[in-house]
Amino acid sequence: MSSGRMKSIRRTFMAGLLATVPLTLTAFIMVWVFRLVTGLIPALLRQVPSVLVQDLLRDRSSALMIRILGLVVLVTLIFLVGLLTRSMVVRRTMRWVDAVALKLPMVRTIYATIQQFGAALLEGSESGMFKNVVMIEYPLAGTYVIGFVTASAPEECSRHAGHELVAVFVPTSPNPTSGFLLMVPREKVAVLEMDVVEGMRLVISGGAVRPGPAGLPTASPESAPAETIGSREAADAPAVPPADEAPPLP
Repeated sequence: MSSGRMKSIRRTFMAGLLATVPLTLTAFIMVWVFRLVTGLIPALLRQVPSVLVQDLLRDRSSALMIRILGLVVLVTLIFLVGLLTRSMVVRRTMRWVDAVALKLPMVRTIYATIQQFGAALLEGSESGMFKNVVMIEYPLAGTYVIGFVTASAPEECSRHAGHELVAVFVPTSPNPTSGFLLMVPREKVAVLEMDVVEGMRLVISGGAVRPGPAGLPTASPESAPAETIGSREAADAPAVPPADEAPPLP
């Protein structure tokens, strides 16, 4: 078999692989989440002293329908809770629950972290702990990482450093729930135009999915013309505002 024929077969196989792997992984993750969310329902129903319920659980098709109905009920309850939180009474109750949770020694750290991280992911940069998507030079000169500004650094840290610092959370890829905190001089932080959701997509995909028009992610095409890092930096330079022209940091 000629080398040209082998290359054609390899390209065809890779094209099929690129088409099926995202679908397969997405389906796998959705099934895993479905089982995780609905797994508690059969366990609870097994405690019901009813022959009919136990027979339904032993039947695989009935058990699946019970899981689906349970998921629908759960989604409906979450939606109803969202509607209730708009009322003044429930808002005051939720604020009271937050105040109590934030006063408990062990609970407050976990509760506050999950609450703020969820708000940052679901609500973007308008609220939550992530304020801006930034780029900083780290860990070597000429090497940059994506980070998220959380707040101004404590005054004590800025005082010891001799200049004003900002707190930047640098997530790991592809798992953004872990990372590390850097205290960076304000003038060395370049604020990017992308929002928090776009920045998270960039981190989770390892740079393969980049922000596109209207905030939609655009996969990096393999067929794009080759370009050097220097040419990319030259083309993108106006899009990264210098420190003195960057949007204000917290």
